[in-house]
Amino acid sequence: MVSTKEKHRRNVAANLRKIFNLSFWKRVHLEFAGFEAGRPRWDLRMCLFAGLLIQILPGDTERERFKYARAILATLFNKRRRCGETFEGFTSALSALPFEFLERVRETIQQAVFEAALNPGKLGRWRVYGLDGSKEDLPRTEAHENHYGVVTKETTESGGAAQRLVVVAVDLRYYLALDWAGFSAIGSERDLALEVIRRLEPGALMVCDAGFIGYEWVRQVLKSGHHLLLRVGSNAKFLSEQLPEAEFHGGQVWLWPKDKHKAGAPIILRLIRLRVTCRTDPRKEEELWLVTDVLEETALTRDEARCYYGKRWPGNECTFRTWKHTLQAAKLDSRKPETAEREAELSLCALLFLQVSALCARKVERNKRRKRHNDKQHAHSKRVKRVSVAQAQCVWRDFLIPLINPRCRDANAFTEALGDCVVDSYRRRSKKVRRKWPKRKDHRTPGVPIFRKLDSATKILGYNRLQEQQRAAS
Repeated sequence: MVSTKEKHRRNVAANLRKIFNLSFWKRVHLEFAGFEAGRPRWDLRMCLFAGLLIQILPGDTERERFKYARAILATLFNKRRRCGETFEGFTSALSALPFEFLERVRETIQQAVFEAALNPGKLGRWRVYGLDGSKEDLPRTEAHENHYGVVTKETTESGGAAQRLVVVAVDLRYYLALDWAGFSAIGSERDLALEVIRRLEPGALMVCDAGFIGYEWVRQVLKSGHHLLLRVGSNAKFLSEQLPEAEFHGGQVWLWPKDKHKAGAPIILRLIRLRVTCRTDPRKEEELWLVTDVLEETALTRDEARCYYGKRWPGNECTFRTWKHTLQAAKLDSRKPETAEREAELSLCALLFLQVSALCARKVERNKRRKRHNDKQHAHSKRVKRVSVAQAQCVWRDFLIPLINPRCRDANAFTEALGDCVVDSYRRRSKKVRRKWPKRKDHRTPGVPIFRKLDSATKILGYNRLQEQQRAAS
């Protein structure tokens, strides 16, 4: 008779194999055989699972979480050689781990979402992604400062600190952190966003905040085959021949700086002006200015634009809050750049892994209920419930810790508990912040975009540049 602990071990291992299956390990063992040569203790499998468990398990430091992770790995893989005993050995192997392997891990988790037929990002007629960036702190070591540089913005006169900038693409259906890119905070947020956009499927709609508007950046995004829905403020200047009507009713505008008149063609965008509830005071309304390259209103209506941009805040900002605080990624522990890069990548992989595992478990439980009742009354609701990463992390902890503890919970309840990890459905009726917290920026509504009259000479020149661009493309 199989013991409860053995059933429990098999259940947790089965959930890991749903994403990291045998074909994945065969492929990466062949591709990264050079890394595993001469490493009997810390191979690819042990490095990955130890790195993910360190992000999930409780503990104040990485060294403390490593002790739990190593004991759990010894139970999960009890028929193979154990991994190394020391935390220094793990960090040494992690610093040599090929970064391309972590990219394969990210792609495998992404693929699991599509294989489960969850259809991420699909909202109505469009596949929609929200893009935004956030910074994470690094230990103040000389190695980090030499590698990442020193950020002096919003710091005291005593000097700045090294920081990483991460841009994440969140699908606005399930709010999954589906793709990301990161490097020094001194670098360009737009370049990192462009790197992420080029990896997403063509034809998708990218929803971004006011800081991304720029002639060259918009031109590169449109050239990659994607569409844009951008919020704009007083940092954007547009040309329009319908002044002042465009300022109040929207319409087509040209994004065409003066220094691009000689070489570049104008970018024609559609301006959408909306009235929305003020975030800081629900009793008031504020103006929301959006621009999109989808010129036909039948293809992207005003209500769709309002809906898609309204999902950007819970998609991007709440995902960053979950990643930084639930997974404790606000500041990295690694004191060397090579391990810090891999730690940051593993933390984002752990975030996506928790989200995807909960979604897959929810679908399994939903199919079980359908088969059990076998009628239409128990069909699932069309409303998509967001995954609670904090609850999913607690479920994984509750079922992992007993592997090194004699007392075990019921192994059959793992998938059911993981599928129930959803965020609270209450509606907030009071202010979220009662006190002003340090290091938190006050919300400032972007101003009205700057409009300039499109005169006849500039209009003729613009159409000539557009014709030249079309001839060159053909």
